[in-house]
Amino acid sequence: MLALAAGAAAVAQEPTLDNAGYGCFYHDIELDPETGNSLHLGIAVAASTGRTYVSATGLGGVPPHLIYEFDQVGRFLGVSQQPAIQQESSFGVRDMAHDGQSLIGGSDKGISVFTAAGQLVNQVQAVNGAQSIVQPIRGPSLAQLGTIRALAYDPQGNGGAGSLFVANVSSPILEIDLSGAL
Repeated sequence: MLALAAGAAAVAQEPTLDNAGYGCFYHDIELDPETGNSLHLGIAVAASTGRTYVSATGLGGVPPHLIYEFDQVGRFLGVSQQPAIQQESSFGVRDMAHDGQSLIGGSDKGISVFTAAGQLVNQVQAVNGAQSIVQPIRGPSLAQLGTIRALAYDPQGNGGAGSLFVANVSSPILEIDLSGAL
């Protein structure tokens, strides 16, 4: 079971738009029986629709890697494949965020921005409006971390142009721009 929460805390915060606050609780979904999969890795919640997206390694640990979609009360809506570049990764997207329109997911192949159907998009929504990106986002941050296993998006970061907070196991948390530069 994966209780769709950002972490465990003595006092949970209220969920924030398109990101989870520490200890926030959205749904309690028994993912394994619902999806038939047991390798769920990342979660993103879209504030605009209340939909929850869960990334997972392909069945049996092999591609195609998947995105499962649930409605605002936790009912299963469907499944789609992750973008092609993420299919080249041994596990696919590890963690995700939502920018208000698109999913943002990271792995050892970089960061992809895509629709719920797995189609790449070439912009990220930020306070200053849509920001053009080159896919996948890599840069020095990926070279330093090797794999993006933790990811959060700040639409106000980088002077309103948007920034990402990324990390790997026991790495420092890095703030990067939408090209992957520190």
